[in-house]
Amino acid sequence: VRISELLGLVRSDWNPESSELRIERQRLLYKAKGEAKATMHIGPPKSSAGVRTIVLPEQVVDELTQHIDDNVARDPGAVLFVGKRSRRPLHHGSWTEAFNRITAQARDAGVDIPEGFVFHDLRHTGNTLSAKTPGVTVADLQARLGDSTPEMALHYLHATEEARTALAEGLGAAIAASGAGRRSNVVRIDRGRA
Repeated sequence: VRISELLGLVRSDWNPESSELRIERQRLLYKAKGEAKATMHIGPPKSSAGVRTIVLPEQVVDELTQHIDDNVARDPGAVLFVGKRSRRPLHHGSWTEAFNRITAQARDAGVDIPEGFVFHDLRHTGNTLSAKTPGVTVADLQARLGDSTPEMALHYLHATEEARTALAEGLGAAIAASGAGRRSNVVRIDRGRA
């Protein structure tokens, strides 16, 4: 989920019974043409594909439900992420500061988080991990991310050392199963022909 989409979430977007999160708006702080200063703008996500419902993993469900119970007003339109003291909706800069502080604390506690890791990197990480789920298609990833093209969904995929090893092992098994390597199965390539 994009930061702007998280900041646009309200209580009625969350369904704890089905673990579903409805994304239908974003909250952005920017200076529009003709405006003297930056103001908060609430509107639809980045593209029409950004309007979506995602199912959250169980590890996130309990945390989000607890956060909502402890910090969010009972009003269905209450914003999910607000400042602890101000109780006003967070903006991108506040979210980023909090994320950076939390990742630095986790790193100091021994969690393997690379230096320079930013919130948007979670989008890449989540998509790469989701792609490992058996039966998941590029269309599934595209829908979850809210991307308008398959190319953008693929942009968020990354090779992993684990996958490189699994690919080599899979290729080795396929070669062994086919009996390849025997002289009769080798096809010569004539380099003299175009």
